[in-house]
Amino acid sequence: MSRTRLALVPVLLLSVLSLIGCRDNPSASPSARTLPKREATETAAPSAPTATHGAPSSGASGPSSFALSADELFQQFEKDKKGTRAKYARAILEVSGEVRDVDDGPGDSPQIYLKAGKDIIGLTCLMKENEPWGKATAGQKVKLRGRLPPEPFALALLDCEFSDPEQKPALVLKAEEVAKEFMADPEATQTKYAKKGMVITGEVLKKVVEDGRHTLTLKGTDKISVTCGIGSSASDASKRRFDKLEVGKQAKINGQLEPGPLLVGKSLLCMCLPITE
Repeated sequence: MSRTRLALVPVLLLSVLSLIGCRDNPSASPSARTLPKREATETAAPSAPTATHGAPSSGASGPSSFALSADELFQQFEKDKKGTRAKYARAILEVSGEVRDVDDGPGDSPQIYLKAGKDIIGLTCLMKENEPWGKATAGQKVKLRGRLPPEPFALALLDCEFSDPEQKPALVLKAEEVAKEFMADPEATQTKYAKKGMVITGEVLKKVVEDGRHTLTLKGTDKISVTCGIGSSASDASKRRFDKLEVGKQAKINGQLEPGPLLVGKSLLCMCLPITE
């Protein structure tokens, strides 16, 4: 699985080594759990009318649809996996919840993870679109429509789409803004954006590929720049997205503040994903 990195470091001290603080850790990654790959939708696409909360509805020829929270679905699944599969067989589920993470997933399968119960991963939604992280960020409330796989061995929804066709990320910032805030008060900046994902925009100053690692630098201030990188284990899709970004042009990246004390040379933002669509 690919995990990408975004960092704020002084320009004069910027180096690829600054990304070591946010090393790949597949065992801690949501995508470490094997899930079914995206497949062609056999039932109607998840655009069926939204049902009243907890109750089914159906169109003239479409499948039933249910509206519930990610927590509710998680509790039902944990209590009775077989019964939950039977209840929602061939149904479209509209699930609401808070985004815990976004990822390009194994096998280039974009995923959004919703908080659910006490599970560290929660509800995994395998998305139909290629870059859902351009429309939602960690900490944001969303509604997704999808369906349970025939034999779900882990809680997941397939063929997921945003319920809102105008879905937008909750937090969009310029790289210059983040850099200025960081320079003024690093600790306050970390506290302000703790556990919040964001879309960062900025001019690409430099691209470097070394030992399989792709590093991208966005223009910040005269003293602080924004650096984003992906490791050698990143998916081919992530590498292609980085290849599309050009020096001197604007770029968009989905990232999240790294927890822990802020030190010179340590990654500040990690889990960054390029947005090219």
